[in-house]
Amino acid sequence: MGFDKFKFRKEVIDRLEHSRQHFADISDIVNRYSANDQGSKTEVERELVHLQRNMKILDIKTLDIATYEMDDDWLAHFKKPGAEVSGILASLTKDYFSNKRMKLIYYIGIGLIAAILLIWAFNKLL
Repeated sequence: MGFDKFKFRKEVIDRLEHSRQHFADISDIVNRYSANDQGSKTEVERELVHLQRNMKILDIKTLDIATYEMDDDWLAHFKKPGAEVSGILASLTKDYFSNKRMKLIYYIGIGLIAAILLIWAFNKLL
């Protein structure tokens, strides 16, 4: 079974959108998609790096259970040898919300133009 990055991305973003303050632990999702396979773990790592650095959707940190301190070096924590990863916390960035808002404004504008053209055409034909 191959890694479905779009399903992974959708599941992570849905978890964060429905969580309080758009901040949640995504370790269980990462572990489920890694499936104790090094190839899948590499693909999950690439997708998380892509979502954080390229798309600027996620802000990812790790939580040290012993000291309860947050650390920005989540990639080193992710690459530690072992079966499961724990303490990976993510939040949605401001860029994600501004992009979503711009798409909404764009689609509302297209809808208004289409409605105006339909009304104009309807009045012109009658």
